[in-house]
Amino acid sequence: MKIIIYMVFFALLIANAQAIENKIPAGPWTVEFNSSQSLKTQIQYGEPDDSGISYWIIQLIDEVGHEVASFTLFSSPILKEATNVFLDGQLDVGIRILQVDSPTKTSITIDGTQGRMAEGYRYGRKWHEIAYPYRPFFDSFTNTTMMKGWINFESLQDPTEFEEIINSLHIVKAE
Repeated sequence: MKIIIYMVFFALLIANAQAIENKIPAGPWTVEFNSSQSLKTQIQYGEPDDSGISYWIIQLIDEVGHEVASFTLFSSPILKEATNVFLDGQLDVGIRILQVDSPTKTSITIDGTQGRMAEGYRYGRKWHEIAYPYRPFFDSFTNTTMMKGWINFESLQDPTEFEEIINSLHIVKAE
């Protein structure tokens, strides 16, 4: 019995040691997550458009140079409604541009915040995209939940790696 307990303890120790803690700064944003996969990053800034919306893109690249996932961190100078309709619209852009096969949408909670997730297939692999508001708040004047930023996360990683990132994801923005 003691041997089994030691084996379980060491197995857990090894499993935890394999997870890599990632902390990626991108302008005012910091993205933190755990991953057992060694990933490189490329970061791009998108200038504000006519609506004033700007964004940062963090591409996650595997050991052989494939982009396996990306974060897009949006900032808006004006308040936006943080609704499923808005978030589904964000997902629809990715589905349309990337020509995702058999997409489905569901609700999901990321880092304590309600969001939306689309799943489908691209290049014969499972594809995921998540959209959720950054620091949503209830506006009593409009009687709706509002936001000044939102996050999209797109992934072609295998389901285990995807879940690993999503379950440990924490994003903050310096105000």
